[in-house]
Amino acid sequence: TLPSGIKLLLVAQSTFNRQLFESIRGKILARYPDVDVFDTICQTTSRRQEEVRGLARESDAVVVVGGYHRSNTKRLVEIARKEGAPTYHVASTEDLDLDGLSQFSTIAVTAGASTPHWVTQAVVEALSEITEARPTPGEAILHAASGIVESGLYASCGAAAMTVTSCLLQNIRLRWI
Repeated sequence: TLPSGIKLLLVAQSTFNRQLFESIRGKILARYPDVDVFDTICQTTSRRQEEVRGLARESDAVVVVGGYHRSNTKRLVEIARKEGAPTYHVASTEDLDLDGLSQFSTIAVTAGASTPHWVTQAVVEALSEITEARPTPGEAILHAASGIVESGLYASCGAAAMTVTSCLLQNIRLRWI
């Protein structure tokens, strides 16, 4: 408890988690109704935090681009992980785990507020290369079927099946050697 008769002020860092701030504000106002509250949380930051929540729910993985010591970038990583998405925090393309990320079909990319656009774009381009190289399940099946037909394996199997059927219809005993 705080001593009575003192003036209280509640301020948050501009990149602070909006939901947590609202929870803290409610608890403090319930106990100290005269507290002055200055909501200094950046609206762009709040919007980006909400967006990463949605992206984490809709994607197989999330890549957050930005400095490892930047508050808002760390918060985006924290939010994505809290939503249950495998989350990768990278400062640049050199930090990308392309082998690990190649297992995911949809990868969301977001960045901290101070991350230069060109750094984020380079990460997106590097990720595009691994996702474009991977065929969809339908493409993989079509490719395999085409390979079987083009290789002559399909025709050979058909000829073998017709030979076995012909022998069986003529009561010719088959000997497998």
